[in-house]
Amino acid sequence: MNKILVIIGPTAVGKTSIGIEAAKRLNGEIISADSRQLYRHLDIGTAKPPADTGIQHHLVDFLELDKRFNAVKFAELARETIQNIFTNSKIPVIVGGTGLYIKSLTSGFFKGVSSDKKTRAELNARHKAGEDLYAELEIVDPVAVKKIHPNNYVRIQRALEVYYITGKPISSFWKEGEHFKPGFESVIVGLTRLPRKALYERAEARVERMFADGWIKEVHDLLEKGVQPDCPGFEALGYGEIVKFLRGEMELPEAVLKIKQATRHYIKRQFTFFKKLEVAEWLDLERMSGKEAVGRIEKIWGKRE
Repeated sequence: MNKILVIIGPTAVGKTSIGIEAAKRLNGEIISADSRQLYRHLDIGTAKPPADTGIQHHLVDFLELDKRFNAVKFAELARETIQNIFTNSKIPVIVGGTGLYIKSLTSGFFKGVSSDKKTRAELNARHKAGEDLYAELEIVDPVAVKKIHPNNYVRIQRALEVYYITGKPISSFWKEGEHFKPGFESVIVGLTRLPRKALYERAEARVERMFADGWIKEVHDLLEKGVQPDCPGFEALGYGEIVKFLRGEMELPEAVLKIKQATRHYIKRQFTFFKKLEVAEWLDLERMSGKEAVGRIEKIWGKRE
């Protein structure tokens, strides 16, 4: 069976450079598993890979800011891309930190219920009116609510949408739904930095660097072009705070602080999700150079061939 290499890790750990070097050594092409880098125009705040890497990147910079995306769509597109890469006699190298995307791709996924625009519009209206939809989900689906963060409105909305369309909780589809298996084996390598404080400091430094590189101007220009402040793309980490700053709803120091705090919380959630994946080995980038890490990835890959 064909194999793919999957390089996971939290935000700011150093996945991009490691992934590029690994793809070069293995004659691979990269598929991004980042739920933010898929949006067009969000370049600085999502730390997209540079254009001149010499490695073909897929599923980056293709989705308009007013569109939504999910793990099932990602898995479907990624599987098609993987087959094309195999056809070209190359190795698919999946690089990213969106755990749900990676799990859907490597472990299979259930065939979800189709959406209903009317139901979704009603839920959106209730959400904007300030109704506590999370409390409602606690009542109709106590199993699902344990796996959904109270601030993750997209997943709350989807869970309630499924319930009102089918009369069944979404958690029942997790158990009973038709599962699609990926059709390939995955070699998963994790990147980390220990102690965790080192990673947090690196992430906060990157936030500062993004502001220095023109993150505010990036958001300002998009708003000037007519991008709506509440568009799905601006739900990416940090963009909402910058929108509030530009609209005079938040001072800049507060926005920076909140972005740093949100980044730390996101890193914690990423590690929690990574525990659900079958990782072949974790590499600590505080204790080895990037070159050493890529060499180790080569050895891990060679053992699985």
